[in-house]
Amino acid sequence: MRLSLRNFGPIREVDLVVKPLTILIGPNSAGKSYVLRLLWSLLSLEPDFRGLVEIARRNLEAQKELSPAFHSFLEEITLNPTPMFSNLENYLKEVFEIQEIGELVRAGEDRCEIRILGEEGAEIRFEIKEGKLIFEVCGEEKIKEEIRKFVVVEVPSHIKKESADLILLKEEIQRAETIPAGAEKIEEVARFFVSNIPYVWEDLFEYVPASAAFLLPDGRAGIIHVREILVESVFTGWQPSKMNPIVKEYLKLLETLKPFERREVSHLWELLERGLEAQFELLRRPPYFEVRDRRRGLTYPLQAAPSGFREVGPLILLLKYADLKGHYLLVEEPEAHLHPDAQSLIVRALAGLTEYCPVLFTTHSIHVLDEIDNLLRLKLLPPEKKREEEYEEWEGLEPEEVAIYFFSKEGEVEVVSLSEEGIDKETGLDRIAREIANRHARVFEHFEIKRAREKA
Repeated sequence: MRLSLRNFGPIREVDLVVKPLTILIGPNSAGKSYVLRLLWSLLSLEPDFRGLVEIARRNLEAQKELSPAFHSFLEEITLNPTPMFSNLENYLKEVFEIQEIGELVRAGEDRCEIRILGEEGAEIRFEIKEGKLIFEVCGEEKIKEEIRKFVVVEVPSHIKKESADLILLKEEIQRAETIPAGAEKIEEVARFFVSNIPYVWEDLFEYVPASAAFLLPDGRAGIIHVREILVESVFTGWQPSKMNPIVKEYLKLLETLKPFERREVSHLWELLERGLEAQFELLRRPPYFEVRDRRRGLTYPLQAAPSGFREVGPLILLLKYADLKGHYLLVEEPEAHLHPDAQSLIVRALAGLTEYCPVLFTTHSIHVLDEIDNLLRLKLLPPEKKREEEYEEWEGLEPEEVAIYFFSKEGEVEVVSLSEEGIDKETGLDRIAREIANRHARVFEHFEIKRAREKA
């Protein structure tokens, strides 16, 4: 997915490519969280499904054959995507907690632009100006050409009598579904059309609304601390809530986990539990989330755990009990409340997770970038050298798998250069670390001079 922004919030301009691992760095209030929240909003936005089914039904009634009906349906909802984005303006207002959509425009500018860039000129363009959000799709000829490569065929079902199998083809089978015959058939075919939008849009834009995107927000330790009160508000309606959608979905995600361990990523959560000397468990009874502190020999509810465990616990629980494959995982400052050793562990686990899903996170930590530097170099080392440095054989990153963007206070965004030798040049965090070290040296020098004069 490629996202281009201009005059969005504090950001002047950025062209951001989502890699398997994407890291946003820079000072406070520079726009990192704006990007993370925007990505989550675009990915988790639910289209008007009822409207889409009605459009599909209308195209089926107008066409005699399945594939032409599918093509005309896709062209209509792609070139005029109102049903896909009709809820976006209100959703952005809720996520960014603003009254007017124009508040997302950079101060001093009259408009902002958000573009999702697809293949060979296909793009979705949003513009906020004069207090309104408008959108359009560009690249009509390319879009029509790609849509016509998809074919829908119907064959008699070998499983259910008086039913048929609908198959979506593009060079090979993309998806198949059995539908009943009779009066309900046109409704089921319409729903089949709608359910296949993701396959087409992924080809066109590398983007699909209503994708599974998980965002672990900032303040996780605090949210867990008051989890029971918040959950009661979210699930029972006990008290009217204006809770941010990000926090609400985060709580829903945790509360709907099932206590069955995901063994395919066990090497990641075991790495974290081993390094933290703690075990994080999902129970079938209250308190539901439990921490076994091996070092201290204690067991306590997650909400009563030390702040570092409350901060990292939700990530470990997701790795352990959620199916993350093919989803997006977005994390605000995964290093928060953690000792540098634990920060290194978190980065290693998130880097390993990129084999299963794209990972995006913000950070203020130089220790996080140092670990990324290590992992880039580690890819070229033989297994015995990795073990010697207490790394696992599977660890390491390819430069093309990683993108790091530095956000400045002035609104500029710089792509940090990477190679197999690590991070190629000094980042903003490096500069700050150097400035602090130099200031420390100067203060120490002044102190030594003053003490020498006093002794003299």
